Amino acid sequence: MHIKDHVISAVIISIILYPFVKLNVLYFIIGAVLIDADHYLYYAIRYRKFNLIKIHNLWIRHPKKFAEESMCIFHTGEFISLIVILSFFSFEGLMFTLGVLFHMALDVYYQCSVLKFPRNYSLFRYINRSS
Repeated sequence: MHIKDHVISAVIISIILYPFVKLNVLYFIIGAVLIDADHYLYYAIRYRKFNLIKIHNLWIRHPKKFAEESMCIFHTGEFISLIVILSFFSFEGLMFTLGVLFHMALDVYYQCSVLKFPRNYSLFRYINRSS
């Protein structure tokens, strides 16, 4: 899913949540949007390039290829399990985790309905596939 779609969706949900959680809604937005930083990290490490425009263009032109080959660490079940555990210790952490889970729900829907390709969401499975 494109970053602008994540931003728009997160802002809409944040407007709904704001009366209940006030400024803590910012943690939700951070979780829902900045999780995609791992796409950039993967691209920078894999291709040794640090250009946000190029990664965006790669994703637009070849979304299935990017989804097949990349391991985005913040999109793994292991990372999500860790932040779910940490969310029990603070309300801000809970809001961040809810943002990440919202982001993941959008990604899974997009990948299964639009790309028709489920992504690998396990770091351990990715490592075993690579070796």
